[in-house]
Amino acid sequence: MPTLNQVNLIGFDLDGTLINSANGIYESYVYAVTKLGINAKSKNVVIKKIGPPIEKFFFNLHPEKDKKIEDYEYLFKKHYLRAG
Repeated sequence: MPTLNQVNLIGFDLDGTLINSANGIYESYVYAVTKLGINAKSKNVVIKKIGPPIEKFFFNLHPEKDKKIEDYEYLFKKHYLRAG
């Protein structure tokens, strides 16, 4: 195991560990589905689905819209990186 002065990089998975990102995730979800003409699910429903990769997250909420996953992923990330 390296000593602290030998460490070059430390990474953190922040979703739910050090910060609560649920509000930002929900806002980005609403932005993306609205742009795609999909009715957004309630905040309580969406927050319970947070965790899997973005494609599975979207599919779990909207399985009938599976052809829009790539568009959703692009819009979600665009919003989340800017405002989430």
